[in-house]
Amino acid sequence: MTEDDVRSLWHRAWFGYLLLLAVIGFGVSRFGVTLTSFGWGLIVVILLSAGYWLLFVRLLPLPHLVREERDAVVTGLRREEADEDTTPGYYMVVDLTVTRADGSELNAELADLIADRDLGRFAVGTQWKVYLFRDAELAVLTERHDDVWRHGHVLQRVIGWTVMGARPQQGSTILTRRFRID
Repeated sequence: MTEDDVRSLWHRAWFGYLLLLAVIGFGVSRFGVTLTSFGWGLIVVILLSAGYWLLFVRLLPLPHLVREERDAVVTGLRREEADEDTTPGYYMVVDLTVTRADGSELNAELADLIADRDLGRFAVGTQWKVYLFRDAELAVLTERHDDVWRHGHVLQRVIGWTVMGARPQQGSTILTRRFRID
């Protein structure tokens, strides 16, 4: 699934959502629907929104992840501004050099958002085991590093959004998700 495919799915989902809002708005203004009916419409909209979130964030499989451990070396830390209204308004991206199966090296980013308490472990030159997404320069830590605290993932290169948790947790929630097999 390419980035354009994901965008297309999001556009169709939001178009359907906005169409539903327009129909409800038309019903309210045209037929003098009571507040009680409007309240039911609002409940339907909230439920549909939750359904879209569940579909796109949880149920759709992520792009192909090559589940072969690769050696990676941290080459730097970068501060990125957060798209969402989050505190503190930024996140730290870990830059890596990953050794591929054929021995060549690839510059990649770590998709895991490392919690502040463990950022010190990701000093330049430290070594980690990662999995790579097939069609992106993006890596995730393997299960061997489940002791690392994370507070989300930066998946813009593969699915178009960042998933940030409110509280840090150990282990990777992304590795429990379904992936495309292609």
